[in-house]
Amino acid sequence: GWWETDADVLPTQHRACGERTDWSELLLKGRTIDTVFTGWDGSAKLVWPEADLALRMTASNTARWLVIYAPQSEAIICLEPVTHPTNALNQRGQPGIKMLEPGESTELLLRLEPGRC
Repeated sequence: GWWETDADVLPTQHRACGERTDWSELLLKGRTIDTVFTGWDGSAKLVWPEADLALRMTASNTARWLVIYAPQSEAIICLEPVTHPTNALNQRGQPGIKMLEPGESTELLLRLEPGRC
């Protein structure tokens, strides 16, 4: 699913997405996207068919949320694997927040694999 956001880009309402795995339509509508996706399996693929290029991103299981930022006025897209959704400290149950004791650490591994379509 994904979180709808308000003007301050804070989550307001969670929307279920069912079995949907292709978000191209949402990203190509000519509007700014700044969204946290939930239930992410840790794998994403960007494809540029006109250039026969692709980029696969894989993140460790510590990142089960994915932020996608694609401003309408720019030809860029940002994918950010995260350990918790935006504003998690103020959400019920503080999803994804892992409290660390002094001296403890955690890690998030990320792999980027360029290739062909």
